[in-house]
Amino acid sequence: MAARALGKMAASLAAATARASAAGLRTPSVLLLNRQRVCGLAATAHRPLGNSAFHPLQLRSFSASAVASATDITAIVSDELKYEQESYTKPALTPPAGWEITEKAGSSKVSLTRDYGEEVVQVDFTAREYNTEAYGEDEEEDADEDALEDEDEEPLPDSMTLEVCVVKEGSDDALIFEVETDGDSIDILDVSLDKMRDEDSTEKEEEEDEDEEIYGGPVFSELDQKLQQAFTDYLEERGVNGELGRFVMDFSEDKEQREYMHWLQGVQKFLKQ
Repeated sequence: MAARALGKMAASLAAATARASAAGLRTPSVLLLNRQRVCGLAATAHRPLGNSAFHPLQLRSFSASAVASATDITAIVSDELKYEQESYTKPALTPPAGWEITEKAGSSKVSLTRDYGEEVVQVDFTAREYNTEAYGEDEEEDADEDALEDEDEEPLPDSMTLEVCVVKEGSDDALIFEVETDGDSIDILDVSLDKMRDEDSTEKEEEEDEDEEIYGGPVFSELDQKLQQAFTDYLEERGVNGELGRFVMDFSEDKEQREYMHWLQGVQKFLKQ
């Protein structure tokens, strides 16, 4: 009895497939195969779990659900974008005297540059929300582990890390500082002397391999206090100070907000296609 019933079901499915083909329709397996090709997956037919026969209604039900879900998320994204745009007020932010800022829409990287005599000073940072108090459980655990590993490098509350590069005209070397700011002061974390390199150089990979063998400099916190202060004064003379740190913190917050709205616009455009 079971064998005859299964035979009838198979015959019915075959007949339905034949009718669909005669009417010029593509069967569900062909639709799925084409979708796999578009997504770059291997062009192999999908096998449903278990031994049950694949029924056309399963695909139609899934597709209807996907359309409903896409409609819902499009509306939610649009509402979020509208709210952010109506709530946003562009602040009047001007970099400290002598500094020029470079940014690009869609990129979180921001650069500040200035001339100091025959030197060029560049400060790079990544825009982000810097409120470090909003930790989840995983972040708290990671922070605790990091604190145990190296208490000397515990981040300041609401702080950002910047990279400062000082280049002299005619020199192949650059003095690189990794610093941290809380908007009031600048704290040096690391100082290194690096070779200037051409980004288009064919020897770039070899140079990167050699970086692992290059002495990166001493642990800054272990330097003599007079030397630490001398490096701090060196940066302050070149405009890397608390005023610049405050601007970076404020600009970073605004930049992150603008990039979030830009991201929402891109997602909205994609969902509406």
